[in-house]
Amino acid sequence: QMRSSVVSLERELERVKEEIKEVETLKKEREHLESELEKAEIERSTYVSEVRELKTQLNETLSKLRVDQNERQKVAGDLPKAQESLASLERELGKVVGDAKVIENSDVCTESELTDKRLNVAVNLNQDVGHLKKLLVSVSQMLSKGREHYQLVG
Repeated sequence: QMRSSVVSLERELERVKEEIKEVETLKKEREHLESELEKAEIERSTYVSEVRELKTQLNETLSKLRVDQNERQKVAGDLPKAQESLASLERELGKVVGDAKVIENSDVCTESELTDKRLNVAVNLNQDVGHLKKLLVSVSQMLSKGREHYQLVG
């Protein structure tokens, strides 16, 4: 009977040893899972921060785009007025140049200084008109590029 008790105790000891091994394995697995969970939480936190940063950048970019678009719309609204002013200046320039030529060819005008001044005014006006034309072309190109940009973004 003692022998049977010893055998029974040995079996019980083996069973307990197996349970201890299982418990150790489960502890290791639990530690591994806790470590993975920690890593996942850190990664999630990083992603949340990155998403916030990207959202802030997006909002700033959208704000800048709205400001740019408003400026372009204002310039686009002012463009016809500028073109009209340019046409008016060209007409005035034509009149001044024509008047200067008439005065120059007239016997009434004896002061060459007056003629020189009028010609200088005409030349200066002509230069101003040329400068305005260049500015209008530049503004038109900027508006075109702005439209293309918004079509690509939109």
